[in-house]
Amino acid sequence: MSLSGGGLATIESYQNANYGYDIYAEVVCERGVAETLQSAVTGVKHQQRGTLGIHQDWLSRFQLAYAIELQEWVNSLRDGRPFAGAKAWDGLQAVRIAEACLQSIRSGLPVALL
Repeated sequence: MSLSGGGLATIESYQNANYGYDIYAEVVCERGVAETLQSAVTGVKHQQRGTLGIHQDWLSRFQLAYAIELQEWVNSLRDGRPFAGAKAWDGLQAVRIAEACLQSIRSGLPVALL
């Protein structure tokens, strides 16, 4: 992916991790790294070793977040105010990006998103 400032980005995705639901993002830059951290997992450190528990599936990872988002939507309807969460437009843009990625993979050429 070419960025507007001239940088390049790559995306890696692995869909079938049999050891559990492991999702995160990492941005590796010239002068540092930014990464999302796992939330609601259990870490154990003992005798110079460490382990980190991983969620079994997407529901155990995001159930609370979905419940909060759904309640916020209900509250916005009840209070007559706009919903502050994700909208259909966000989903549409995600699909547009995915389609452009597939088109680029098939053609071997960059695909512009306007």
